[in-house]
Amino acid sequence: MSIQKKSLISTLKTAKKANVASGVVANAADAKGIKGVKMVKAFKLARARAARMNRLRLANNHNQALLS
Repeated sequence: MSIQKKSLISTLKTAKKANVASGVVANAADAKGIKGVKMVKAFKLARARAARMNRLRLANNHNQALLS
């Protein structure tokens, strides 16, 4: 086998390893990003739910004050 063929095979193997490694890193970053987005959405929903409950509680207190 000629030196050029060996060099080409070595270059292709190195490129393949680099592509696999970058794919693993990209997948990990995507997973972390998705998890972060889900956590932010959950936090926003919880905050909105708490605000809604506070408004209902205040309205209930106001209604009770009007009735008494």
